[in-house]
Amino acid sequence: MLTFILAMLCLLVVAGLAVSKRWLTVWAAIGMVIMGFFIQCAFAVQGLLVIFVFFISSNLISLINKRAGKKKTSSEQRTLYQVLANGGVPLLAALGGCLWPHPLWIAIYVVSVAEATADTWASEIGSIRGGTPYHLILRRPVPKGLSGAMTWTGSIAALIGSSLIALLSSLMFYSDQGLTLILVSFICLSVLGWLGQFIDTLLGGLLQARYQCAVCHTLTDAKDHCERVSIKVAGVSWMTNNLVNGLSSLLAGCMGSLFFFINLG
Repeated sequence: MLTFILAMLCLLVVAGLAVSKRWLTVWAAIGMVIMGFFIQCAFAVQGLLVIFVFFISSNLISLINKRAGKKKTSSEQRTLYQVLANGGVPLLAALGGCLWPHPLWIAIYVVSVAEATADTWASEIGSIRGGTPYHLILRRPVPKGLSGAMTWTGSIAALIGSSLIALLSSLMFYSDQGLTLILVSFICLSVLGWLGQFIDTLLGGLLQARYQCAVCHTLTDAKDHCERVSIKVAGVSWMTNNLVNGLSSLLAGCMGSLFFFINLG
């Protein structure tokens, strides 16, 4: 009980810090606290530590980008919708774990967090260290920031981010299963998290609305560019980046359940 209380106090401190640093809006921070409560109930401190590593590492990378002058600050503060896009599936896994405690939910939870970490690291690091992105659907180089594109640097960063979550989770959740299962879990969870990020990129190129600036003719995700309304040239109008992230997270969770049934079921 004491551990639970201390963990929740730490969560409240982190939420307050996130608001003060303008990492999250107030509603996003409230959503994070509620999510953390159910994660703590379902997966104990281990589950909370996994989501903390994702949140802290992602925001530190974003902060480094900002201080290096590589990132605009207008959309830096994450909203509740963005929190749910990356954390909705982990929250559902936690709710499932509360209602029906089972190791299956851990696998779903871990892979969805690994996918979110891989996607965030790929976007943040690829945007400042990567070269010109290559669009998977258009099959040609495109401007930075366009959904559906990737760089080698971003892909490597995605694998490292996914591997970090996989390593931490394997050591905490499967340490009593023997060294072989720990290694298998680490490899499988790392690959599945990275694969989820790749699916996110693919879905972004296929489904997310893509626009072309009416002035400079640059391809963009923005509805407005060069102070003019952009022209939609592909994708579905209502398919936003947040929806793509949520869908990719859901598919990653499904891959996590597949990992469980093959290796642990």
